[in-house]
Amino acid sequence: MRLAIATICAATLVLASCGGDDGSGDDAAEVGDSTGSKTADIDVCGLLTDAELTAVLGEAPPPDPSEPAGPFTGCSWGTGDVIVSIATTDSIILAPGEDECPTAGLGDESYACEGRVKFLTNGIHTSVSTINPFVTDDHLLTLAATVLPKLQE
Repeated sequence: MRLAIATICAATLVLASCGGDDGSGDDAAEVGDSTGSKTADIDVCGLLTDAELTAVLGEAPPPDPSEPAGPFTGCSWGTGDVIVSIATTDSIILAPGEDECPTAGLGDESYACEGRVKFLTNGIHTSVSTINPFVTDDHLLTLAATVLPKLQE
């Protein structure tokens, strides 16, 4: 059940982020021409180790790679305890209202909203989120800061 909820949440975020196509095809060109080129060789489930998860969460839930959704590839630990999604893009991908969230102070551009942290670095959009009410925004920020240098190598 939690996997279904996580999948629905991820799909909703992707659909909300991709709305507003005026038919010109420009949006597809911005992401589509380089989709996956910077993220193709990244093992998303390898971005957080058991030791890193244990240090932040007190345990290391098992990883579960998720099916690609649009330009995103991802991994979920503990069926939604922590969800990391990445996509190749030239600009950060935000759902409506997320530009109102405060900066997370990560990468080239970032946002820390309730239940998720998003940042852009090296042409890679990264989202670290949760559907678990016991995983706090501070946990997510710490995990996002752990992932950031791994995408800058």
